[in-house]
Amino acid sequence: MATDTEAGINFTRRTLLAGAGSLLVNRSAAAAAEPSEPILLPDLPIIDPHHHLWEANAALKRPAYLVEDLVRDMDDGHRIVATVFIEVGSHYRKDGPAELRPVGEVEWVIEQSRRDKRVARGIVGFADLGGANAAQALEALVAASEGRLKGIRQSAPYDASQLNPMSERARTLYGDPAFRAGLARLGAMGLSFDAWCYHTTLPQV
Repeated sequence: MATDTEAGINFTRRTLLAGAGSLLVNRSAAAAAEPSEPILLPDLPIIDPHHHLWEANAALKRPAYLVEDLVRDMDDGHRIVATVFIEVGSHYRKDGPAELRPVGEVEWVIEQSRRDKRVARGIVGFADLGGANAAQALEALVAASEGRLKGIRQSAPYDASQLNPMSERARTLYGDPAFRAGLARLGAMGLSFDAWCYHTTLPQV
């Protein structure tokens, strides 16, 4: 059974996500007040390469953004023919091996996407590429995605000047030999890698 794991995240990430949730609410209100503009090239087929889906989280002050919300934004006059869902650490499995719990997010997104065939035609999931069971996790993600898994995103946002770094591990994650070994598996599987980091980490990338 899938569940939202964010209730158990550390204070630092909670603070960052709460800020993001507030920004989303404020941005949505501002966008609603903006005057409409003519659609340029309305027949041009577009793939939305990066979006999230999540349920409301009161602790993070984050409103829900589900398929119906996404479709409403897609159907504003542009011709959106497909989208790519990017992992956001939500709806992990509640139990089982830790390395397989992120598979729950992909399973949930697949179910959500059945509401509109354009949604999540591609999926970028999460796996701990530096973990001992990275290969098993990747295979499980591929199986759960019904052929839609296109890549993996593993974030490493760290900088020594940051007051609340997400994780000390992020400081050297991308250069870690174990992570590099897991990263090498992606190419063999035809998968891409998404890095999420600060400019100070780019030398490792």
